[in-house]
Amino acid sequence: MDAAEDFSLFVERNGHGPVVRVSGEIDIVTAPMLWECLDRLDGQAVTIDFSAVTYMDSSGVNLLVAAVKRAHDGGGVAPILRGVQPRQMRIFEVTRVAELLTFDGNGG
Repeated sequence: MDAAEDFSLFVERNGHGPVVRVSGEIDIVTAPMLWECLDRLDGQAVTIDFSAVTYMDSSGVNLLVAAVKRAHDGGGVAPILRGVQPRQMRIFEVTRVAELLTFDGNGG
């Protein structure tokens, strides 16, 4: 099974805006799919739920940095990350990207 077959996105709405539930691996194959989803939601206060993310490489990190930059440059709201797993948080911390990201406190 390749990463794209194991990857899924589901967007739901809560009282604060869209929540993008990501499942599977965020890598060079799947990151463009997540970017396209975020692009459609541009300008909204988006929460990205990482609870079911099993793996993330630098493509995922780069995507999140680009999303934060786009939000700041456009006067929008940067995505909020929820359910970040310890391995993912470690990647964010080692790369110092954690300083740029906003976490909702549930697992992040």
